[in-house]
Amino acid sequence: MFEDYHLNRPLKPQFVLIYGRDAEFTWAGGHLDPDGLRHKRDSKRQPDQTFRSFDSLAPRYDHANSVTVTMTASGPVPFAFSPMYQTNSMTGIDARILGDPTEALARSAMMSPERRAYLADRWNYWKDVEAKQDPNKTYLRSSGLE
Repeated sequence: MFEDYHLNRPLKPQFVLIYGRDAEFTWAGGHLDPDGLRHKRDSKRQPDQTFRSFDSLAPRYDHANSVTVTMTASGPVPFAFSPMYQTNSMTGIDARILGDPTEALARSAMMSPERRAYLADRWNYWKDVEAKQDPNKTYLRSSGLE
């Protein structure tokens, strides 16, 4: 299955610590020295760690083409789509990894039922295309705007 394609690749865990609110690290946030607090937090960060605040966990609808993903015991699943989300030939690998988008599309804001149905159809189309691809294919990925 899909897992077998990556047996020869090393696993490098990445860790995300979600801590506090953005306001706690500003002068109006209630701390006497928010710059010191930020410095203390950032000085503890290791190369394989990312620090985020709870405020940053909301879906980012201002991103033109993004999917918010949540991790479950069985792997990542889509949580919500940007209202401007568009599919393309690179959608297939995401669709194959993330699976059924139905629940995520249902909770996605600012989308008509027709738009949700269209995106679900295109998601499944690209998933089917990806299933027919060479499993050793190399992917060029672009990062988000964050």
